[in-house]
Amino acid sequence: MAESAAQWFQEQLASSTEIIIWAVGQVPSTRWHRQPPFGGWSPARHLFHLLYYEETLALPSLRQWQGGPMPVPPLAGEELSWRHDHDVEELLAAFQAVREQEVALLDELAGADWDLPRPTIWGEHTLRWVLTKSYQHTLDHANSLLQMALYWDDALRGRHARA
Repeated sequence: MAESAAQWFQEQLASSTEIIIWAVGQVPSTRWHRQPPFGGWSPARHLFHLLYYEETLALPSLRQWQGGPMPVPPLAGEELSWRHDHDVEELLAAFQAVREQEVALLDELAGADWDLPRPTIWGEHTLRWVLTKSYQHTLDHANSLLQMALYWDDALRGRHARA
C-alpha cells in the first residue's frame, strides 16, 4: 500500500502543478499583477504564496520523514518577502522545480509508514495527511486562479456569475 500511495501522490503533485501552470495561463498576462474586481490576491500573489508554501513548509515537511528537522518558517515571513513585481514566469518555473523535488523525494519515501503520526508544524499528523494538505492547498489556489480566468470580465460588467 505504501508504494501505491507514493505513486498516487507523485501523480497528483505533478498533475496539480500542471493545473496551476495552466490556470495562470488562462488569466491574461496583463492581469497577473492586478487584484481581481471581486477582491482577493492577484494571480502573481497566489503563485508567490504557493511557491513560498512549497519551499518553506511542504518540501521541508517531507524531508522530516527522512529524518530532517521540523520546518521552521523563515523569520522574515511571506508578507515581507512578497514584491508586486515578481516575474510570473520565474515563479512558475520555481514552483515547478520545487514540485519536481517533492515528486522525486516520494520515491525515497515509498517504504515509509504513511499512517504513523508524528509531530509536524500542523500538529500530530501522518505523511499521508501532510501530502493531502499540500494537494488540497494547491487545488484551493487553482480554484481561485480559475475563478479569475472565468469571472473577471463578468465582474467588470457588474455580473456576479461567480460560483
